[in-house]
Amino acid sequence: MHFQTSLVGGISAFALSMAASASVIRVTEVMSKSGADDPTRDWFEVTNYGSNAVDLTGWKMDDNSFNFAAGAFLQGIGVIGAGETVLFVEVSRNDTPAQQAQEIVDFRGFWGGLAGVRIGTYAASGVSFSSSGDAVALYNAGGSEVTRVVFGAATSARSFYWGWDAFGSVLPAYNGLVSNLGTIDGQVTFLSVGAGEDGVNVASPGTAIIPAPGAVALAALAGVMVRRRR
Repeated sequence: MHFQTSLVGGISAFALSMAASASVIRVTEVMSKSGADDPTRDWFEVTNYGSNAVDLTGWKMDDNSFNFAAGAFLQGIGVIGAGETVLFVEVSRNDTPAQQAQEIVDFRGFWGGLAGVRIGTYAASGVSFSSSGDAVALYNAGGSEVTRVVFGAATSARSFYWGWDAFGSVLPAYNGLVSNLGTIDGQVTFLSVGAGEDGVNVASPGTAIIPAPGAVALAALAGVMVRRRR
């Protein structure tokens, strides 16, 4: 009995370590159509679900053309820390660095400051999100696709959000849902910012749904047990 208990405990610890040690980068939120009179720019949110920091140097994003060569470089954030959530905002590629910096200042002001949230940028021809439906794909510096999300027609002034588990699999309950005012699963409080002709803007930039440590451990153990049965 003691041996079995130790074995299960060892498997659980090993599985948790294996699950958490991998760097799992995922897109967790996208906004393709704001609804204020002075609309916010297109943006998307990226979360590192792993326990290792990831260097984003040379990484690109693309929309639903899913083409690394045509994508836009991710700028302004070199390394995303373990468990960190960051934002990337589209800026005008013909603007000067000073103008682009002001666009980020304006973006922060639009969303209430976003204290503590790091914001990067991207700019390229043809990567603006369509409000009738689009996608975000991320590519590492070698050109390999890391992750993608696909979303349909936007609800004006509402973002899309996704939740992922520690293995990088999308959680069905949070698969591309449209944000609404309130708290999601006790973890994410969606912000209401800017009253425009189409109503307030609702999103949770910089705050992602992260699985609880206990859920990660159970999922890791379940994965190992399934593999052992095979």
